[in-house]
Amino acid sequence: RDEVNHVACKLKVEVPSDYPDALPVMDVEILKGLSEEHREKILTIANEEAEAYMGMPAVYAVCEAIRTWLGDNNVKGLDDISMHAQMMRKQAEAEQSKIQAQQKFEAQKVTEELTQAEKEELEVRKRRAEGTPCNKENFEAWKAKFEAEMAEKAIEEENARTMKDRSNIKKKNKSNTTTLEDEMEDRLTG
Repeated sequence: RDEVNHVACKLKVEVPSDYPDALPVMDVEILKGLSEEHREKILTIANEEAEAYMGMPAVYAVCEAIRTWLGDNNVKGLDDISMHAQMMRKQAEAEQSKIQAQQKFEAQKVTEELTQAEKEELEVRKRRAEGTPCNKENFEAWKAKFEAEMAEKAIEEENARTMKDRSNIKKKNKSNTTTLEDEMEDRLTG
């Protein structure tokens, strides 16, 4: 595994008693392939990551951030501090930066090429995710709409009840009439 790893470092962490509410004290020891400048860069990455996770356990996240940086910078000769090597590294970093900027531009370009329907769908999803902010105006609008719906529903229910009552009265009258007629017939025949 050492044949493919051109860079290596050791992270030393002192965890205070009130961790994770306090930041751990960290130091980086270069094992191979890196210069002092890289050690400082790695230490900066470690401290930034720890600060981002303040109040939560952060050592694993710090290690992952360093591991990612080491993977991205796993190049032979990073410990060469000659002027030529430094210029070559800066040129390679500039090229890498240019490639990343181009990729970012392409990603934005793809986003801009969305159709109108896709943009509307994206907006709907965004609104659903964010929700409607609850403020006085929104609440009053919702309340007025809700009360109007409830009043309409109450009127519909009252109309339905009235219609049902009328229907029941008609049926009752009809059944009473039939019974009275039947009774008269029974008297005449019986």
